[in-house]
Order: sequence, then C-alpha cells, then structure tokens
Amino acid sequence: PLVVEKKVPFFAPFTGADTIRKQNEFVYTVRATYADEIEKIINFWGNLGSTQVTVLHYDDTVGKQNFETVANVLKKFNRTPVSVAIKRNADITDANVRDVIASDPNVLVVTTLYAPAAQMIKRLKAAHRATMVTSLSFAGASQLAKALGPDATGVSVAITVPTPRSQGVPVVRECTEAWTAAGFKDPMTVTAIESCIAAKVLVEGMKRAGREVTRASLHRALSGLGRYDAAGYVVDFKPNFRHGGSHVGMALLRPNGEVRE
Repeated sequence: PLVVEKKVPFFAPFTGADTIRKQNEFVYTVRATYADEIEKIINFWGNLGSTQVTVLHYDDTVGKQNFETVANVLKKFNRTPVSVAIKRNADITDANVRDVIASDPNVLVVTTLYAPAAQMIKRLKAAHRATMVTSLSFAGASQLAKALGPDATGVSVAITVPTPRSQGVPVVRECTEAWTAAGFKDPMTVTAIESCIAAKVLVEGMKRAGREVTRASLHRALSGLGRYDAAGYVVDFKPNFRHGGSHVGMALLRPNGEVRE
C-alpha cells in the first residue's frame, strides 16, 4: 500500500513468489518465478526417471503454492508428490525428518531458506538416507553450500542468475571486478551477482529517466525499458508487464562452498 501511495518503484525484490507479481504497477521483478524454477527442476529429474518426489515447504501461502506447483508439473509424469510442511523461523523437528524418510523419495525438493534446508540434509545424511536433493534459489545457493560444508555433495540448486564462476558472461566479470574493487575478501556469492545485475538494470532505468530523476520519471523509464541486455543477462519490461527475468539454471554445490553450473 505504501508503494502505491507514494508512487515509488519497488525494484528487484528477492523472491519468485507469484504473490509479488500480483501487486501493483510499481513493483518490478528481475528474477524468474518459483514456478519457472520448479518446472525446470521437475522436468530435469522427471526426464531421468526420478519422479518419486517429496517437497519440503513452509506451512503458509507461498509454501503451499510451491507444493501445488510441483504437483501440477508432476502430473505429466503421472505422479503425485508428498508434502512435508514446516513452520517458518523454526528448526527442523524429528517428526519432519521421519516424514521425509517415510516418503522414501527419489528426489527431495526444498523450497525453504537455507537454515532448515541444511538441517534436513544433514540429518538425512546422518541417518544414511541417500536421496537427491534440489533446492529452489530462495535458499541462497552460496549460503546453503557454506552451511552444508562436506554434506553439500550431491545437492543441487536452481539459480536465476549465472554463478560467480561464469566469468565468460560479461556482467558476471563486471560484477566480480566491482566486488573486488570494493574491498570484499570473501568470494562473491550468487546472491551478490543477482543484486549486482539488478543494480545494473536499475541504473539503466535511471539513465533513461532524464537528468532530473524523479519517482515518476523512473517509473516511466522502467516501464518502457523493453528488452535490455545487461551484458549477458536479459530482462524485458513492458508497460503492462514489469517482470523482466526468465533465466533459470541448475547448479551443483561443492563441499568447499563453490556453486558450479
């Protein structure tokens, strides 16, 4: 409501939830949707014959929507996923672990943040339950890899931007140089790449807004941005469609914290 009242662009929220796309004309997203990610994940595993799927999700509107999306995509493989719902801001419980083990999945699709995701994966591995695990980008690929450490082996993540290792992509190289120039010592994360790309797109909007940038001029410029290639990452905004990103990839996590496509 405040965004509408003040008529200020709300740019690049870190979410792929459909709810954010059903807000108002001042909301602009740069990343693909969770539905896009889920379709990529399920088609990847389904085409390999791994269609016995369990979904770890939050017991709220977005979490249930993610589960329903998995269920809809799985229909093409004539399978139904198993739901394991957890509370937000709470640790994984013994009952949650038992539920996943009892479902005996080929693939565990994780749609939570990295902390409960890492807890579940660690506990499954400690119980010697070998199952493939793929997480939505919401967990934060780099953060999840760091939290898992040696347990990262065999875990994959959907990503909505290229990884920091993709130095052949000009915008990744540009962002890495900016990261280093800013004095950061830690390796650049996938989330940082996403933030850098979003900033690059926003700056392009500001350039097109004219010398005196106002909320109104920036709103007009972003709405009319059209197809913009941010040096290897393409967004496409239109007057009646302000959700520009569609990139979805799959990456493997490494025990050393790396994220590799």
